[in-house]
Amino acid sequence: MKMVTPAQLQRKVLTAIGRRPVWFALIVGIAVVSRLLDLGSRAMHHDESIHAATALQRLFDFPYVYDPLYHGPFLYFAVALVFALTDISDGAARLLPAISGIALICAVGYLLRDGLGRYGTPLAMLGLALSTGFLYYSRFLRNDIFIALLTLLAMAALYRYLREPRRRWVLLAATAFGISLVTKENAYISGFIFTVALSALGAAALLRRQNVIAPGPGIDAISAAMTALVVDRRGLALALAAMAAIPIALYSSFGVNLQLVPQAFYDSVAVWAEVHQSGRIDQPWFFYPALTLLLEPWAAVFGAGGLLLWIRRPDLLASLLVWWLAASFAIYTLAGEKAAWLALHPLLPTYLLAAWASDRLLRRSGGVRLAALVLGAMLLALTARHSIASTFLYGDVPRTPIAYSQTSRDIPAAVELFEEAGARSGYGWALPIHVGQAAHWPFVWYLRGYSAVDFFYGQPDPATLDQAVLVLSEEQAGAFDGLLDGYVAAPIRIRVWFPEHIYRYWTWDSVGAFIAEPDYWRSLAEFVISHKPPAPIGSSEIYLYLREDLARLGLDPAQAQAR
Repeated sequence: MKMVTPAQLQRKVLTAIGRRPVWFALIVGIAVVSRLLDLGSRAMHHDESIHAATALQRLFDFPYVYDPLYHGPFLYFAVALVFALTDISDGAARLLPAISGIALICAVGYLLRDGLGRYGTPLAMLGLALSTGFLYYSRFLRNDIFIALLTLLAMAALYRYLREPRRRWVLLAATAFGISLVTKENAYISGFIFTVALSALGAAALLRRQNVIAPGPGIDAISAAMTALVVDRRGLALALAAMAAIPIALYSSFGVNLQLVPQAFYDSVAVWAEVHQSGRIDQPWFFYPALTLLLEPWAAVFGAGGLLLWIRRPDLLASLLVWWLAASFAIYTLAGEKAAWLALHPLLPTYLLAAWASDRLLRRSGGVRLAALVLGAMLLALTARHSIASTFLYGDVPRTPIAYSQTSRDIPAAVELFEEAGARSGYGWALPIHVGQAAHWPFVWYLRGYSAVDFFYGQPDPATLDQAVLVLSEEQAGAFDGLLDGYVAAPIRIRVWFPEHIYRYWTWDSVGAFIAEPDYWRSLAEFVISHKPPAPIGSSEIYLYLREDLARLGLDPAQAQAR
């Protein structure tokens, strides 16, 4: 058997990476399987249940009145279309985010292949396919994966226009921003980052025309592109029309409520002041960098390397990525709301810059290339381990901070118990269920097929306490002590969350004390190796009551304790 030398192995690996049709098909296959496999198994998050139920409502009550706290209408109309074309289920609700996650990876491979290079393009696609954050939230009914895809399309269109000034890139960017505006309000952050980049390019082109900047291939290409943009008035008019028409159409429910459009635009901007001041989901300033370093190690290490390489030898794409990365981390860190799903937005340029840096390193010879190859493989494998565990092994159990807060597995177990109760009692889908305010979400989504469900606020009327099933908070249950003797009860968890208190109040002094403490390093090692949280996972409980006649049928509310 002929031995393969390290140099020969390097060449074989790099040759395989450079074969575009092979790696493109392989990585897209990984993305498709990882995004679509067992899509409906995880319990529906509180926010997912709101989004899914509101989308379903569009099939029966089409117009949607925009509420910025529930974000733009795009998700609701698009997911309603998915429901109409497929079925109404947890998996169908998550289908559009999954497709968007796949599309994002394909878009990187198509739109940025020239700038990322022969090795950087497949590594960018593979990195995003394996990313803990992008995999988890591509299987989650939130708006952020849509915004990430649309921002990528806009920024990639800007880069492609600078290389080949064609109208289609202007229209792509405008369409992407038009849809973004009716998807989620952080579209304005993406728009700001894009506009500053475009303004800087325009200023550079103006300085070149005035001979303040010396001629050169890069600046001359920018100057030519900016000139072409200004000259193409028809293209600009079409772009502006698209960017205005899309929000008007969706904010008005396709012309049904045109009078609501001005207020919708105002509210979509004004909500940022309210969210920033409220600090509704606040995290420490280091949340996004720490999350990246902990769960996205390949992007963190090679992204930092990309910054160093850009300083030494910048090019057009890297300059755009560095600005995008720096602005995203700064803005999202300063914002009053910091949440795990928002990490996608600074993560995206970090992955792209890491891929750009990897391409430059792999094009070198000798020890640098070998070190980049070995270190990159190790860090990608570690990233894949984090993402597979967080998404598939744990899913709705928040053992890593990417999950943040989740609906407990007790809730789907409770729904199965209700189905069994309906079948055994003869009630069927008319099983009488009383649900208190604390449990409205996600039960509004889960109990959508039941005809005798009462979702009440405050304290229930004692006269109504004859329902087959009661779902009450501890406070509500305590208020009716003695009136619930005809029921069998058990506590179940409605929500579980990562123990964020362990880092939320860190100071420089406490960090210094932790570093000097051996137990800290032991806990950190246990988390990295086995994802064991350094403190117990938090939870909140509700109480499930089954009427005694159901209990006599062999049913027990403790069956819903899916621990």
